[in-house]
Amino acid sequence: MKRIIYLLIAAVGLLVGCNPAEEAWVQAGFTTDKESYEIGDLITLTNTSTAENAQIAVCKWEFMGKVSYELAAPEPFSVEEGGDYLFRLTVTSDHGSMKSVFEKTIKIIDDGIRPTADFSWLPEQIVAGEEVVFTDQSKAAEGCEIIKREWTFGAILSTEENPTVTFGSHGKINVSLTVTDNKKRKDTKTVTVDVAKSAGSLGVLWAHSYDEQGVVVGTSPATSADGEYVYVSSSNYNLVCFTKLGERVWGFDCGQNNEPNRGSDYQHPTPTVDSDGVVYVAVGDNTSKADAAKSASLYAVKGGADGGTQKWFTPIGAKSSMRPFGAPVVTDRYVMILTNSAPSTDGMHFRIYDKTSGVLQYAEKTSSGSYGGCVGLKDGRVLVNTG
Repeated sequence: MKRIIYLLIAAVGLLVGCNPAEEAWVQAGFTTDKESYEIGDLITLTNTSTAENAQIAVCKWEFMGKVSYELAAPEPFSVEEGGDYLFRLTVTSDHGSMKSVFEKTIKIIDDGIRPTADFSWLPEQIVAGEEVVFTDQSKAAEGCEIIKREWTFGAILSTEENPTVTFGSHGKINVSLTVTDNKKRKDTKTVTVDVAKSAGSLGVLWAHSYDEQGVVVGTSPATSADGEYVYVSSSNYNLVCFTKLGERVWGFDCGQNNEPNRGSDYQHPTPTVDSDGVVYVAVGDNTSKADAAKSASLYAVKGGADGGTQKWFTPIGAKSSMRPFGAPVVTDRYVMILTNSAPSTDGMHFRIYDKTSGVLQYAEKTSSGSYGGCVGLKDGRVLVNTG
C-alpha cells in the first residue's frame, strides 16, 4: 500500500512542474549608416534582427541582383550607378518554418560629375612592328583623383599609366582608355588608329569563301611554280583556282565523270601543281554509301588563267579514300599516289600513272594502315609511308 501512495505523489509532482510552451518569434531588420549616398560612397549595413525563444539560423540578403548569406551583414560596398535600390533581408530561425522579411529602399545620388578620359601617342604615324608610347592625359573632377586605368589596344591589355605598345599587324585598331576616380566614377575614350604596314608586318591580304556547301579538312592550298595561282579542293568535289591577289578564276567539278557521293565524307587531299601548270588532284570516298567502282578517281586539270578544263581522268577502281596530306607526287614522267582501301584489311595501295595519258603503270599493295603518303627522290626512288 505504501508503494502505490508514493507513485501517485511523484506523478502529481511532475504535473505541477510543467509550464505551457513559451511563444517564439523572429523579426528581420537592418539599418544603414546614411539615408542616401553619392556614387562611390561606402554603404554600411547593420543587422538589427531579433528573435525570442529561438535562434537566428540564416540571414539572406538580396540587393542589386546579388544574394549574400551573412549573419551579421555584408562587407561595406559602393555603387557605381545612381538610382533607387531595393534591399531585402530574409531571416530564418532554427525552428525552420519561422521567417521574417524586411525591405528598405536606398537612394544613390548621381551628381553627373565624372573624370574625363583622354590620351595621346607618339609617334603620331603608327607603323606595325614599331614601338608607340601612349600618354594618359585624363583629368579628375575637383577634389578627386584617378586611381585606375584600363587600356585596350585591340587584343592587348594594359593598366599602366603611360604604356608602350608594339602592334604586330597593320590595319585599323580600336584603342580605348577607361579611367576610374577614387569615388569609382568612370569615363572611357575610344579612338580608331590606322596602323601602317611595315616591311615585315603581318596581316590578312584577302579572304574568300569559295565553296558554300563543301568543307575543307586537313587539306592545304597548292601554288603554281611562278606563284601567280592558288588551288584548293573541297568536300563538294570542287577544285578552285584563285590568283595570288584573291580573284576567283575558275572552278572544276572533280565528280563529273563518276558521280561520287558528295559531302563531308569525301576525302580531298591537297592538289599538286606541275612545273608546266597542270594540276593533279585525287578524290575518294570509302564510306558505306560509296560505289567501289566509282568512289575514287585521279584528275589532271589544265591550270592558269585559261585553265579549268580536264586533260585526263582515270578511275582508281577501288573503294578508296584519299588522306588530306596524301597529295599526288609528280616526276618528269609519272604521277604517284597512295590510297587507303576499304575494307581496311585490304591495306593501302601505291599506284603510278603515266603523266601524259593517265594510264596505270604500276600498283603495289603496302602494309595496312589508315594514314600515309609518298615522296619522289631525284635519283628515281620513291619513299612510301604507311601506318
